[in-house]
Amino acid sequence: MLSGLEPVGCHQLSLLSPVPTSDPKADRLMEVMDQANARWGRDMIRLAACGIKQDWKMKQAARSPHYTTCWEELPEVKA
Repeated sequence: MLSGLEPVGCHQLSLLSPVPTSDPKADRLMEVMDQANARWGRDMIRLAACGIKQDWKMKQAARSPHYTTCWEELPEVKA
């Protein structure tokens, strides 16, 4: 599993840890990642912090009604 991969000059920081300094091993890892993407195509290897592209949509046929949060779905009683 690859972790700690990030673009040069862009570090995802934690509020609880000190600001990291440049690491030659990390810089080399970024170079290898760039080479792999150049060889096999853009975003073949990418950062988890970049998110994922979601081409799928949630199936909403079986979703529960929002009786407590949506006025439009509140049942009406007629006398």
